[in-house]
Amino acid sequence: MKFKNFLIKKAPASHDLVLIGGGHSQVNVLKKFGMKPIAGLRITLINNYYISPYSGMLPGYIAETYTKTQTQIDLLNLCKFSNSRLIVDNVIGIDTKEKQVILKDRMPIKFDTLSINTGGEPNLDNIKGAKEFSIPIKPISKLVKVIDDIKRKILQSNEISISVIGGGAGGIELVLALNEYLKTIKSIKKIKINLISRGKYLAQAKNKFSQNCILSFLKDNKINVILKDEVVEIGPNFIKTLKGTIINSEFNFLVTPISPPKWIANTDLRLDKLGFIKVNKFLQTSDKNIFASGDICSLENYKLPKAGVYAVRQGPILYKNLRAKILNLKFSSFKPQRSFLSLIGNGKNEAIFSWKGMSFRSKFAWFLKSNIDQRFMRKYNYLDLKKMESISPHPKLISKKNLGDPALEKIRCLGCGAKAPWLSLNKGINSSKESLNLKSEKLNLSNVNITDDASIINVPIGNNLVQSVDLISAIVNDPFTLTRIAAIHAISDVLSACATPINAEAIFILPPGLQEIQSRLIAELLNGAVYEFNSHNMKLNGGHTSEGEELQVGFCISGIRPKRFKSKEPKVGDKLILTKPLGTGVILAANMREKINPEEYKNTIEIMLKSNLNAAKIFRKENITAITDVTGFGLARHTLNLTKPFGAKFNMEDIPVISGALEHLSNNINSSLAFSNKEAINFTSNISKQDHIIFDPQTSGGLLVSVNEFKASQILEKLKKNYYHASIIGEVVENQEIILN
Repeated sequence: MKFKNFLIKKAPASHDLVLIGGGHSQVNVLKKFGMKPIAGLRITLINNYYISPYSGMLPGYIAETYTKTQTQIDLLNLCKFSNSRLIVDNVIGIDTKEKQVILKDRMPIKFDTLSINTGGEPNLDNIKGAKEFSIPIKPISKLVKVIDDIKRKILQSNEISISVIGGGAGGIELVLALNEYLKTIKSIKKIKINLISRGKYLAQAKNKFSQNCILSFLKDNKINVILKDEVVEIGPNFIKTLKGTIINSEFNFLVTPISPPKWIANTDLRLDKLGFIKVNKFLQTSDKNIFASGDICSLENYKLPKAGVYAVRQGPILYKNLRAKILNLKFSSFKPQRSFLSLIGNGKNEAIFSWKGMSFRSKFAWFLKSNIDQRFMRKYNYLDLKKMESISPHPKLISKKNLGDPALEKIRCLGCGAKAPWLSLNKGINSSKESLNLKSEKLNLSNVNITDDASIINVPIGNNLVQSVDLISAIVNDPFTLTRIAAIHAISDVLSACATPINAEAIFILPPGLQEIQSRLIAELLNGAVYEFNSHNMKLNGGHTSEGEELQVGFCISGIRPKRFKSKEPKVGDKLILTKPLGTGVILAANMREKINPEEYKNTIEIMLKSNLNAAKIFRKENITAITDVTGFGLARHTLNLTKPFGAKFNMEDIPVISGALEHLSNNINSSLAFSNKEAINFTSNISKQDHIIFDPQTSGGLLVSVNEFKASQILEKLKKNYYHASIIGEVVENQEIILN
């Protein structure tokens, strides 16, 4: 046995780099840090979704040249590649003094260095009715869903009228792409498309040759162009201009200049006259620890248009300067190019090529644009995952005040010597309490304390104490979400025992990190726990922390149950009801192999965050006591445990499954525990790959109950109000075996 196997090899987290927004600049930053990591640097990306849509390919999606997936950067995999945490939430502020990012739905995230690349928001205040009746193209992430909804409406129409307000390159591409899509709909007899611009020139192309090229492209596609007129009002089916023109229009897209997010105004960062963040040539704001890039920023001494090309070009410089800031190296200057290649396409097969006064329209120009766009996407969606080998933080991440920190010891003990330092623990608890005090009373917990070695539980007279313990590894890289899942997962064991959960003790195994960094992690973990335990009317009374290679979170849950409780055993003929769908195991396995799409991941997270509490209350009220929770051993094994000494017959078509899980099974992706679960019940029947879903290990799975066949439909109807996927999946049979129907 080699002694080195007992050592913690991962570099202690020593510096927090937080990125707000998955824009064009910061996807480059993530990729480059993945290729050249800094040992001990912890990176956190905060974005409002798991993907980042690429605006340059949106017209191609509208014209149905590209699929939705082809136009999206998968931030989930990019964060895996860069060993970064991904937090899906909305930013509502920055506290520069406390060095923290304020989020909508959770505690603030602390930073040492911060970078902002969020883009802008639509300005809907200048046009009457715009908030109610316009379709803003920003943010792009929301526009994709709106486009899908509009396409469904278009398919039910025989006449269509569309207006695009804004004569920039984005507006031109949008009208041309919409036109290409409408050409494919044979049921539409009449099409009217308008492009309205208050300027004299489209796409700011003052060169006569370029302007004529754009106008002829629009004219050939029968687009009605209105120049030098401004929209002043938008109604449910009309547009009114400053000159008094009334235009009948059903769908009205707004492609006008953007505004900065409202929360920017409440920071103490220096802003320009329009409210965008001022940055110097190093992309650094008035706060030396904060950088900004893309549409959100305004570069000193330049008046640049809000164009994606600048955000893309700023990416490499932003990476260099973030690295320089963290390691105290020399900064690099960003020098915007005086001119750049413009390619305005129809999303299908033609584009206008413009470069230094030269313009032409051709299929070659579209071919060029398409190749540039797809090459850009391949850079961020096709990644080779690798693991960082360094075991010591970069020396420039360590200051004099860190000397003597337990995380920097050459040999870090395990056993009880691996406990997280008391200072980290205490600071994390206090930080958690402070952040909770800023939130609503819903998040207030009177006893948030995991420093106690033991807790006292008062058991009411006439009750038994019911306890269970569960621990899960970091199946998601967001500590707040991980703790919520771990809490719900652990609580389900007590609920399945027909007990009321009242108390929890935490088990946190923390990756190595400096005391300050660990305290931030502990605060995030505690806030996730508080969120769930409040909703279950429970208290967190104590716990234990330790250090290990990777983050693990668990809870010991205590509940009470009347001593007079008697369980009613399942009977042959009873119906089996499952409250939540199967598939978390295979979905998470697919995620590890980079074979998952973000929508599948999002759905899986939401399902794991669905508590079984309401279902347990229904079962208790109906005096149903034959209950188990479906977790790591899979549906088949847990079912046999429930129905013993009998067996079960499953109606496979009735078993709810998470979207995408069956497809992954068909492609030979399985959880590592699945085949062990199959062997555990001596299952030898020849079944399809998809039917192996019954062996898939579940994290935070549903409750499985055995119900009298005459009551089953009534119980299911009650469950459906809170558990959309709940289903009668089979019945109890005489022989102790699993039968698939």
